[in-house]
Amino acid sequence: LLATGVVYGDAVAAGGLHRAILAAPPATRAMVVSLSAEPDRLEGLDGGIRPELERAMGATGGDVVRVTKSGSYADAATPADQVHDLTEFQSFDGIETRATLLDGAWPQAGGTPLQATVSDVAARQMDLNVGDRLSLVSRLDASLRVDVAIVGIWRMDPNDALHLGDQLRGAHSWVRRSSAKTSCGAASAY
Repeated sequence: LLATGVVYGDAVAAGGLHRAILAAPPATRAMVVSLSAEPDRLEGLDGGIRPELERAMGATGGDVVRVTKSGSYADAATPADQVHDLTEFQSFDGIETRATLLDGAWPQAGGTPLQATVSDVAARQMDLNVGDRLSLVSRLDASLRVDVAIVGIWRMDPNDALHLGDQLRGAHSWVRRSSAKTSCGAASAY
């Protein structure tokens, strides 16, 4: 009888979650799942988690988008004890289909320096234009440096549920990191 009560409670909770998601306006239907992992474990974890998320979201018609984040980076020319502005790289599946390119081009993978596109908000906040270059150093490992070339500026749809609840999302810029259709980005003013 006790096991039946637990199963019934779980079913009621899941049913309530499904009803709440379905009752919400489409642009606010978002579920965020986060974890910390080393880069070499990402694909294996994603392979186990993504199918479960797709199954859970199937009832509401939602899609699953992977966003990965790096540690923080700073301007390589700024002494470590004087750093105030930090930059974070992110990987965002399918940015090309969720954003409008305003200037320049989408980045090409594998180049040196790393190619980046920045949101219009980040371009204003960081005073960046197409053709600008950034030299950054990891705040966690000073031997990890990256040079970035800004190759494009884009605008995200403000009603896209992917960005709801993230006040800094509009300040992010994005970089292509691999040959897969994944983009990565940077944000300032942390």
